[in-house]
Amino acid sequence: MNTIDTPQWSSSDFIADDILLDFLNTTGAKDKQRTNERLHSSRALFDWALAAQLISEGEHQRLLQQDKADTASAGRELEQIILWREAVHGLMRAYANSHAPEAVAVKAVETAIKQALASAQLRHSVGEPGFWDIDAEQTGLPTIRHRLALHLNKGLTGGQYQQVKECEACTWLFIDTSRSRRRRWCSMSTCGNRAKARRFYQNENKM
Repeated sequence: MNTIDTPQWSSSDFIADDILLDFLNTTGAKDKQRTNERLHSSRALFDWALAAQLISEGEHQRLLQQDKADTASAGRELEQIILWREAVHGLMRAYANSHAPEAVAVKAVETAIKQALASAQLRHSVGEPGFWDIDAEQTGLPTIRHRLALHLNKGLTGGQYQQVKECEACTWLFIDTSRSRRRRWCSMSTCGNRAKARRFYQNENKM
């Protein structure tokens, strides 16, 4: 996983095959601690959402303007989305380990989805399936949180997270799309290679 302190979002930050899980992976460490916070500012959140293609360039600029005009509200929204992220991470980690999720995590997810649906508009075209959409111009700073909540709702009700797994080395989550369903690491180039190096070192010391 990426452990650079200053967020420079790249393909290595989007390994989960799911945008919601990629968002949960915006913090972590080389072990099971979630101590390397990368959403250290509203700008970092907006930049992540742009890199994730959750918002457009125009929406990104509008959010930056809103942040500048009302720093206090933007700061509160950042705090709220980080708290929500950790609640959702608890829910998904429980799924990954076949445990019952804590009631507080379920409630946080339910509340966020209800808030998102209350702000959403139903979009549809002839011959195409309908979907709930968040108008960034009307919604403002909560746009990112609401769009993630709608994606989570779709994934939960559609069974998308039945294949969610947690990296054996860190706290990053991913959808296991491998043919064997035996994927163990968030990334072979980071956690996978570190695990191999550790096993090699241990074996060398036994000789």
